[in-house]
Amino acid sequence: MGLVAARFTRVAARRTARSPAVRQMNWIARSWSRIAGIPARSLARRLAARFSHDSYDGIALLLGDATLEKDATRYFEFTREALAAAAARAPKSYAALRKDVRSIVMWAGPPRPPYHPLQLAAIVPADVALGSDVLCYAAWLLYASGLSRSEQHALARAQELLDALEPDQRRRVGESLGGLRSGPDNVP
Repeated sequence: MGLVAARFTRVAARRTARSPAVRQMNWIARSWSRIAGIPARSLARRLAARFSHDSYDGIALLLGDATLEKDATRYFEFTREALAAAAARAPKSYAALRKDVRSIVMWAGPPRPPYHPLQLAAIVPADVALGSDVLCYAAWLLYASGLSRSEQHALARAQELLDALEPDQRRRVGESLGGLRSGPDNVP
C-alpha cells in the first residue's frame, strides 16, 4: 500500500497545480468523448452481440474475443461479485464507476489501456478478470474507471476501497494495484 499512497500523494499535489482553464478543457474533452463515442459504442455492441454477454446494474459485460467464450460464465459471475463488492465497500467510487463505464470487456489480445474513452469501456485482461480474487478485481475496476478523468481520480477510487478493508486485505490488494504504472497509455 505504500506505493499506492505515495503515488496518490504525488498525483494530488499535481492536481492542485492545475489551473481552472486546464480543468475546463479536460471537462470539454470528456464531454466530447461521450458524444462522439455514441456511434462507436453502438457498433461495438452490435459486433459483440454474437458473443455471450450479460449485464450488471446497467453495465454491459462483454467478451472481446471468441476464444474467451469457454470462460464466459465464470467471467460474468466473477465480475458481478467484484462489482457487488465495490458497491458495498466503496459506494461513492462505485457510483462514479457507473457514471463513467457503460461496459466491461474481457480481452485476451495484446495489452490495451484499461479504459477506452470513446466506448466508455473498461478493457480487462483475461488474467485479471479470471485470475485474481474478488477484492483485487474490484479495486482494478475502480482504478480503470477513474482513468476516464485522470490517474489521480483512478487512485482515489481505488483508495476508497482500500480504506474499507482490513489491514491484511488492504496490504494484499494494495500490492496487486502496485503493478499499475502511469504513462501515456496506462497499460498495467
